[in-house]
Amino acid sequence: MPIPKPSYNVIMAVHNRVFIIPDNPTEITDGGIHLPDKAQDKPVRGRVYSVGPGRILDSGQRAKMSVDVGDKVIYNQYACQTLEHAGEEYIVIEDNQILAVITCCSLNPLTEASEGYV
Repeated sequence: MPIPKPSYNVIMAVHNRVFIIPDNPTEITDGGIHLPDKAQDKPVRGRVYSVGPGRILDSGQRAKMSVDVGDKVIYNQYACQTLEHAGEEYIVIEDNQILAVITCCSLNPLTEASEGYV
């Protein structure tokens, strides 16, 4: 009896790796100039698609990952690899190469600090 093929492909990160779906760079500048692909900056922002379980510490326990699936992040463009799977482009990067998590907040810290809200 033949083994049935799965009808879907799932890609998951391992160890301390994170898979990110990069934001699409803008092709037109604010002044209306069309930029060819080679002139565009590499994306450094994206949304976390998959998070590995974390690296194993010397104690045998796993380190906690600093991001979760769905987080919007800024990452080091020189410390990542690009991977294409099922027609989708992913950035594969180690957890410690993610520079920041972008959060949504209705308060502006600069305005609040000047008004004494800190």
